[in-house]
Amino acid sequence: MKRINYLLALLLISLFSTLSSYSQDIGATFCWHFEEIYGGHAHSYNQSIVTENLPTTAVSPKARWEGMDQWWENMVEEVDYAGLDYVALLSRGTQPNQTKDLGAGDPKHIKTMVKYMQDRAAKFKLAIFDDCPNSWTASRNYNLYGKDSSQYELFDCGNADNYKYIWDYNLKLAFENIPDNMRYKIDNRPVIIFWSVKDTWMSNMEGNLSKIIAHIKQKCQADFGFLPYLIVMSPWFDRDSSLTPAMVDAAHGWFSSAGGTSFSLTNLNNFKAGVCVPSFVKPVEQPNGSLYPYMNVKDQGDRLRYGLDNTVKAGANLTLVEGFTDAAEGAALWRSNEEGTKQYYDYPNQRLNILRSYTKNPYPFSLKMETEACDFNNDLTAGNSGNSFSYSSATFNRNLDILKCSDTGGGWFVTNTEATEWMEWRELPLVPENKFEIRYKSTAAASIFISIDGVAQPTVILPATNSAWTTIDAGTFINGANSARTVRLTIASGSPDINYFTRTNLNTGPVNVSSVAVTPAAASVVKTKTLQLVAAVSPSYATNTKLTWSSSNTSIATVDAFGLVTGLALGTATITVTTEDGAKTATAEISVVNPSTQITLQAEDALLSGATIAANNAGYNGTGFADFNGAAGDYIKWTVAVPAAGNYDLTFRYAVASGNRPLNLSVNGTVVVVAMPFPGTGAWNIWKTVSSTQALKAGVNEIQLTVGTGNGGNIDELVVTNVSNLGTNDIEAYQKEKSVAVYPNPYKGGDLSVELTGFNTQNEVKIKILNLIGQEVYHTSISQSNRADINLSGKLNEAIYFVSIESGNTQIVKKLIVK
Repeated sequence: MKRINYLLALLLISLFSTLSSYSQDIGATFCWHFEEIYGGHAHSYNQSIVTENLPTTAVSPKARWEGMDQWWENMVEEVDYAGLDYVALLSRGTQPNQTKDLGAGDPKHIKTMVKYMQDRAAKFKLAIFDDCPNSWTASRNYNLYGKDSSQYELFDCGNADNYKYIWDYNLKLAFENIPDNMRYKIDNRPVIIFWSVKDTWMSNMEGNLSKIIAHIKQKCQADFGFLPYLIVMSPWFDRDSSLTPAMVDAAHGWFSSAGGTSFSLTNLNNFKAGVCVPSFVKPVEQPNGSLYPYMNVKDQGDRLRYGLDNTVKAGANLTLVEGFTDAAEGAALWRSNEEGTKQYYDYPNQRLNILRSYTKNPYPFSLKMETEACDFNNDLTAGNSGNSFSYSSATFNRNLDILKCSDTGGGWFVTNTEATEWMEWRELPLVPENKFEIRYKSTAAASIFISIDGVAQPTVILPATNSAWTTIDAGTFINGANSARTVRLTIASGSPDINYFTRTNLNTGPVNVSSVAVTPAAASVVKTKTLQLVAAVSPSYATNTKLTWSSSNTSIATVDAFGLVTGLALGTATITVTTEDGAKTATAEISVVNPSTQITLQAEDALLSGATIAANNAGYNGTGFADFNGAAGDYIKWTVAVPAAGNYDLTFRYAVASGNRPLNLSVNGTVVVVAMPFPGTGAWNIWKTVSSTQALKAGVNEIQLTVGTGNGGNIDELVVTNVSNLGTNDIEAYQKEKSVAVYPNPYKGGDLSVELTGFNTQNEVKIKILNLIGQEVYHTSISQSNRADINLSGKLNEAIYFVSIESGNTQIVKKLIVK
């Protein structure tokens, strides 16, 4: 009977999940490793502004991290201040055989966060992030062998007894510690996000990851009465061919320090999951420090904005930012002054402000500013007389006097103030009409004033309160429009204790929609493919921002409730978005076209004369790049086969530290561009593209870059695209980078192995071997597999060949040397 109920629940979810509306939620990973509870001050970057010894700033004796509940209190305030929709808790399991807490993320500590969320009426929700290497492998090893690393064992995914580490000792405990109304849900189902799995940490993944997913669903249904919303990392599908997209709800692609990508956007089951990272260790550490956009010696939020632009603004239904407390990897989002170095932050609240600016509510109706968390301050006395909250060292001190607060909501307050002392916040989101209120106490009359971008507002008298906390009106400010401003609170007279001040929207009535815009306003979509349209309502703070979408010709293109267009037949359709408030409209002209041809050719697989293969500059695609050595006449030659004659874009990815290093472009032996510019990119690990549109013949073509005078740059790859049929992304089970590995290479006999990554193995994949003049000398095909072992003994002469992998509109060509 339980089995029948479980299947019925699955059926009901599949029937009704399409009725749910996906919002562009933003969250962050959240870890409570003991070094993070100590404020990350053991690490070199992104240290918290909070002392490593809450509740005091004393260096010794150092408090035990287990008792530092105030750290959780401050973290709750910081997350709520950032306006995040959720945090994904890195729950790493408990170990019942061990008496000592490992201090890496035991789910029993979640209840402390819940307590302070309830005390502060925090608005964000809690998801679970299953950090598989730690919550499966490390947790099991610590439970069985303590810290004896010589006993290290891989986590056997085929051993059902091990599943207790996944469910009983981790996920179940996490759910038990999160009240239902505080769980982050999609389709009314609590969310679990999983990290990566690979043979470094696990064994027997093939055929068993699907069993683990089924086990989690079954246990969750039995123990709590719901099915969780499961988001796995894309490599799960590579590790277990029995795991299908239908078994989970969504997938994410994380980011790649080795590959130089700081974000990913993955579409699975028509749900787009984005991941991005604000920074990753220090810039000089290669390749980890070289994620694009490159930090050099500073960052100031550029990479975080770049990642959010390519996830939230690219239509992600959910975006996960790594990682709120991750100072160990230089990726923290929490408040940091970096002990005064300002390498990655211009001011402590910068990353929190950036996060809020990408949420659905970047200009909230009300916002509370805690005085102990100001960005800058002027204090007339040295040190922190309250010995609380703020981190200080021999080389840095905020000189802000802070005490723990007994006021409603807890927190801390600034004390021992004097006239002319001030606290300042950068880039505060002000609405058109603002009301300020101050929470203070004082034994005598005092006064303060607020400044906006350096312009002082009227002085506010603070009557004596007999040391009772009191809220007082601190004036209004007409801003005219939503904008980020610098706000300073200055003590004019007296010595009041200040807990916090709030900014509230004076306009409590409905705000009407004035217009709506859609992006892009004109675009092409390939037949059977999709294109995401994005609508923006003005003003952004309008009360009712609900939208409806429609198509002028549903036989040509359809559009769903979220602006996702699907091309059905060749032709043109007008997509219209209409606001519920005021019936304002905007349109996009969509052309449905035939599929395009796009072929990616790596430089290391081309024929090189003079140029050499290198891998010493990070950020390249494939296994390396071609490095010109400076001699005139040196060249790189690609061989590419196209299905039809026509104009094709030839796009070269390259790097040049400075200056222009032109190359001659030839097609089929004829120079078509003399001294094609390859301008400086700024550094050898900054890769950009240049393109030239050229006519290619049907069949095999040769494309060559040749040094004329001077020297060439570093060439990474060539992408050949049919100009007449540009399209958009495929509707695939999940989207990720496709790559091919061919080995052994050089090949001397026996089996030649071809391994595929990122291909939809449900479809036929063709494998062809071509000689240097493009003649096919061997072909085969595979399906339902990501690997082929081909015995070519005696079939190939000693020469250079090309292995062409073709699937749908994708072709990847690898060079093969036969000896």
